[in-house]
Amino acid sequence: MANGRAGTPQTVKNPRLETGGIPTNKKSSPRTRTAAEKEADAVLTVQANGAAVSSARPSRRGRRVAPRMFISLFAPSGRRSWWWFTGRCRVCGYTAFGRVRAAELAVGTRRVSCGHRAYLTVARTYRSPDYRDGAA
Repeated sequence: MANGRAGTPQTVKNPRLETGGIPTNKKSSPRTRTAAEKEADAVLTVQANGAAVSSARPSRRGRRVAPRMFISLFAPSGRRSWWWFTGRCRVCGYTAFGRVRAAELAVGTRRVSCGHRAYLTVARTYRSPDYRDGAA
């Protein structure tokens, strides 16, 4: 009795072992909803001043606005004919690079290379001294 226990060890029954790994607890199993229950949730009926008013269930929250990403825009130079941009993702801090045909196309919502959606805003534009808008 070095550890304070006397007698033989007791065996505790494990429901997972008896049922082949599946617990027998009925409360934990998911219950499927019937079509009538789903339809009852879809319409909300309110009794106000003796008149029943039915309305559709409030819709889910719409898509959130993408966080703003301030980018630096680089004009075409040399053999490059596309505009390049770079910026830092405000969600994860990843540095993202991209390119567009025209400077106007750099602004707007897009999926950045890290996978997050962002609204791109041009913070600064870099042009070489010999850059001409019409010629690339």
